[in-house]
Amino acid sequence: MITHGSTTVPPATPIDSAETTVRCLRCGLEQPRTNVCVNCHSFLPGTKTALIHGGRQFVEGNGTALDEARRTEIEVNVLEDLGGTDEVSEVMRSLVADFAGAVVLRDLVFAHLRAKGPLTKAGRRRACTSLYFDASARAERLAKQIGTSRKPARVSTLQDVLEGGGR
Repeated sequence: MITHGSTTVPPATPIDSAETTVRCLRCGLEQPRTNVCVNCHSFLPGTKTALIHGGRQFVEGNGTALDEARRTEIEVNVLEDLGGTDEVSEVMRSLVADFAGAVVLRDLVFAHLRAKGPLTKAGRRRACTSLYFDASARAERLAKQIGTSRKPARVSTLQDVLEGGGR
């Protein structure tokens, strides 16, 4: 038996197919059609084992792309809380962009864990659980660096308006 991730598959289970050989996409070895490559132990094309394993679900289109609109919304809201884009340094804007990305990634992984559960059928912890913890920790660290208090936006005074320098 060969263990690939959290799945154990037979090393040389022939698959019913018209083709008798297949080329491994990772190492390029031409070999008899089986579930996994005898050289690099990656899943071979045309097997159902990779789909059952779940490692290719995002490649096959079952996953959800990172929500760019949500990331932009978080970024704009945080920048407004900091007093607006004009009042924030380039470094702070970069931190805010990283924070928004970490929050969206954390939410995506949490949605996956909520749908699938934190444990596999075999009772082991899913690999994405540690990704969730890492993304949560990163979002928390960035939130501390950014700060969580709202800063008022700069408002022109009456004197600035009368002198023509106000908005």
